[in-house]
Amino acid sequence: MTVVVLGGHDRFKNQLEQYSKKIGVKLKFINKWCPYAFHTLNSADYIIVITGCVSHELVNLAKIIDKTKCIFCHKKGLCEIKKIIDEIKNSNKISIPIENEMQNKLQEGRCLERETK
Repeated sequence: MTVVVLGGHDRFKNQLEQYSKKIGVKLKFINKWCPYAFHTLNSADYIIVITGCVSHELVNLAKIIDKTKCIFCHKKGLCEIKKIIDEIKNSNKISIPIENEMQNKLQEGRCLERETK
């Protein structure tokens, strides 16, 4: 399974790569526009979009490629990103803390916007 983290701080890259390798998830980290962004996003199973730390062009590209792969995270913390990766790995869906309506959207293949507390 391939997860792309779109946005975030540069210092997250090494820590997230080590963590994902430990749990057996292939992770790619994109925090600014690059020539291979389209291919990377297109080949991902899930795209975690860190909404406060990413350009509008990258967010729009992710939505154009496949909105159903997108998981929007409104927090920028490393722990929150790791929690989302764990949830994807363990259950292949996002489960906490979202309402039934959002869970249904995810199961139907629509994009999930996740508000965290």
